[in-house]
Amino acid sequence: MKSKIIIIGGGIAGLSAGVFGQKHGFETEIFEMHTIPGGQCTAWKRKGYMFDYCIAWLMGSSSGSMNTLWKQLGALSENVPIIDPEVFIRNVDNEGREFLMYKDMQKWKAYLKSIAPEDEEKISRMFSIINKFSFSGDIEEIMKPKPLRKTLPMLKILLKMWPTMVP
Repeated sequence: MKSKIIIIGGGIAGLSAGVFGQKHGFETEIFEMHTIPGGQCTAWKRKGYMFDYCIAWLMGSSSGSMNTLWKQLGALSENVPIIDPEVFIRNVDNEGREFLMYKDMQKWKAYLKSIAPEDEEKISRMFSIINKFSFSGDIEEIMKPKPLRKTLPMLKILLKMWPTMVP
């Protein structure tokens, strides 16, 4: 008789646990409080608009840790094209005016300064903070489960972020 794993929550973490459990010979059962699984990796409609939160999880999937995870789960293969859009988020109000968020931080910074030149100092400060939180090569360490993270790299990440956390 197989050992059984009970998983609470059918979000991406719970679904991943179910897949990996079954791949390692366990019987898995996932309990989800909502009517559909997916957690934050779902979409919903409200007042004629589609809110697709899943896209945020797929950004950055062309390589690295998330790419490896999606492939291990069987959600991504070499045959699946990854679209890498220039605009990460586009919001349009009732008058048709749009607000863009570019994936490239320098392009987004220039865009924000072009639409709000009076806020140039605040925009520069915001991007200074964003740059402190950009983990670049450190992302691999952060993506590891807590027990597998190494103390020294995590300490370096914390020290890099510390100035943004102190008022």
